[in-house]
Amino acid sequence: MNYQHIYHAGNSADVIKHAVLFSVLNSLKKKETPFCFIDTHAGSGSYDLNSTQAMKTGEAKQSGGVLDLLKHQNQNKDKNNKNTESLPEFISVYLTYVNGLLSQNNIYPGSPWIADALSRPQDQLILNELHPEACRLLKRLFKARTNVAIHQRDAYEFLPAVLPPAKSFNIKRACILIDPPYERTDEAHAVAHALALALEKFPQGVYLIWEPITSKKPVWRPTPKMASILKKHPNYKNMDFLTKNSEGLEGLIGSHLLILNPPYGAMV
Repeated sequence: MNYQHIYHAGNSADVIKHAVLFSVLNSLKKKETPFCFIDTHAGSGSYDLNSTQAMKTGEAKQSGGVLDLLKHQNQNKDKNNKNTESLPEFISVYLTYVNGLLSQNNIYPGSPWIADALSRPQDQLILNELHPEACRLLKRLFKARTNVAIHQRDAYEFLPAVLPPAKSFNIKRACILIDPPYERTDEAHAVAHALALALEKFPQGVYLIWEPITSKKPVWRPTPKMASILKKHPNYKNMDFLTKNSEGLEGLIGSHLLILNPPYGAMV
């Protein structure tokens, strides 16, 4: 409830989460059949990197942040505008998209914005945000959208309640993003238990779960519940991303992403 993402918008964790999400949703779009995007911790949907809050931490400019990577990308282009020192393709594609938004109106997109930008008329978005102010901004952002449903509920009660999406929207494909702030000491356990309930109702969903890698926990290890889930659902991909020059840093030093049922054709 106290977490405000504006202070961390565009940091290295955001870039990785959103670049992977961008690739996954683009892959789902390759089929004409509709999909649903479900976000358990949606935030306010978009962020101004020139705001007082974002400037206070300056995380978008730090190593691996969106402004740092865009600077790197622009510095490593030849006269024909081709990258001479390329980032992974899925990150480069995402940065090109974000650069357009930042150039036009300095908007940094949250996951709901990205999903909305990539969705088609037949697709649906189900977004959840518990924080009152963030939820108010989210509703304002999507007030004109008829294919967006917004909830203000506990994330771990919300997720199993809205699955399967076929019961509300007659949609059989979905990407579910679980992206908590990890302020709770039992957050990883709560994620695993909610995921187990979700998989019982909707085992075919594409689940994208983010977890921080920190200086105190530099190696990701699943909770016993999560290990049990992965044993029952072996179609998954683990991805670790460490911030450049992370050795010696304090706090957040990287990101771990778990993708259950990764879609065919995603670049990640």
